[in-house]
Amino acid sequence: MTQKLTTPYHQTQRLFFVALSIFLILFGLYVYFISASVVHVIARKEVDREITYLHSHISDLESSYIDAKQAIGEDTIGQYGFVPAPKKVYVVKAPDNLVLLTHEN
Repeated sequence: MTQKLTTPYHQTQRLFFVALSIFLILFGLYVYFISASVVHVIARKEVDREITYLHSHISDLESSYIDAKQAIGEDTIGQYGFVPAPKKVYVVKAPDNLVLLTHEN
């Protein structure tokens, strides 16, 4: 009667390599997700910096537009053949007016 004594050793060795493979895969995924998180944080800071720059640029453009708009006077308008607009008429509804609505069916 001969018995195989090497079978438990091979099964233990196989189980060890499977566990080691799972550990290495999980460790690789952990490193990947940590690095992806760092990259996303850096990208978010860069986007925030660019948004701040664009808001500042828009603010500068608005102030230069307002300055240019205020620099245009009636003499400048006359040079280009424009005439002043007639007096504006505004219609205001008095708050004490009553409105009667009738619905006929």
